[in-house]
Amino acid sequence: MSFPPGRYFAALLPRLAACAALCAALCAPARAYYYEPPPLPQPFSIFKFKVTHWQTTGSDYFRTSFYLPPESWVPPDPDVQAGSTLDFQGLDSAIEVLSAEARLFRGFSVEAEYGSSSFSGGTAYDHDWLHAPWHILYFYTGPVWVDPIHRDFSLSRSRLAGSTELYSFNAYLRVYNSSRQRFMRDSDYEHNIDLYAGYSWYGDSIRISEGNQLQSVDVFGGGTQPLGPFSGLHSTYKLHWQGVRFGFREQTKFTDALTMEGKLAYSPNMEYIGEGYWNLRSEFFNPSFRHTAKGTIMEFSASLEWKLTASLLLNAGYRGTFYAANDGVDRTFFSDGTQSGIKLEKVRNSRTGWLLGLALKY
Repeated sequence: MSFPPGRYFAALLPRLAACAALCAALCAPARAYYYEPPPLPQPFSIFKFKVTHWQTTGSDYFRTSFYLPPESWVPPDPDVQAGSTLDFQGLDSAIEVLSAEARLFRGFSVEAEYGSSSFSGGTAYDHDWLHAPWHILYFYTGPVWVDPIHRDFSLSRSRLAGSTELYSFNAYLRVYNSSRQRFMRDSDYEHNIDLYAGYSWYGDSIRISEGNQLQSVDVFGGGTQPLGPFSGLHSTYKLHWQGVRFGFREQTKFTDALTMEGKLAYSPNMEYIGEGYWNLRSEFFNPSFRHTAKGTIMEFSASLEWKLTASLLLNAGYRGTFYAANDGVDRTFFSDGTQSGIKLEKVRNSRTGWLLGLALKY
């Protein structure tokens, strides 16, 4: 056997070395970011102050009930319910909201918010009713009611005016930022998600005047309120909700000048207190009655923000707050020092509307 000459091996060695180097490179562990520079730090705003005009529509609704004594009927019937409903409509107002958010360190900020307004031109409907499904009610005074479902035996209308106040304190924790992703570092697009928790307080102080009796049926033999206007009505109802709620905030930056923001919060454990001062009922003390309940809040907002200058921003959007409770207590206080309690069946409060604001960001 003959071997190739030495010069053949000399020419082959560089090729073998190149192949070995290529194989070693292909078999080496992948290091995708080894030569990639670290991400640049994101813009860091320390403080944001905002003034917002919130043009709102508001309403309040309350229903109380109790079962009449069975012996009130012949034959005795334990299933006849009586109650009252207060329906406050047209509590429309422009709420001026001031808010300030300070970023204590990257990814964590705190915010305080305060708003107030006054309103007039609202309407109140005060219903007194009987509820007895699948029943026929015969009254000593003559009327016969078949299958009454929250049927009014008294209905009055009055005018409303008053004021609204709200404030809250929130703490935000950033849990997602898209600029941390490698493929987003050269784009203006940015997506952030914050979780937040905070305390919220909302209240209405309502003045009731200019009463007008619309319906009056004598079902108990005690006489009726004459139909038409009645004088001297100067009553008030004051309510507030308070508690801690939890939610999230989402911010999407489309360009350097345009950002969209959405917020959603909820709490199953809001405290409700409402107090009525009825000036035409001499048998009542002050307050005449107090409503208490535990309920829920659902709060949301969606807005667009335009960057006008380096630190001046224009904001426009929509915001809504809804409160609800279904089981509480209506306690009445009498001038002789006694009191009684019945069921607070239902409470609903809402305030929604468009908003427009300016913000300074540093």
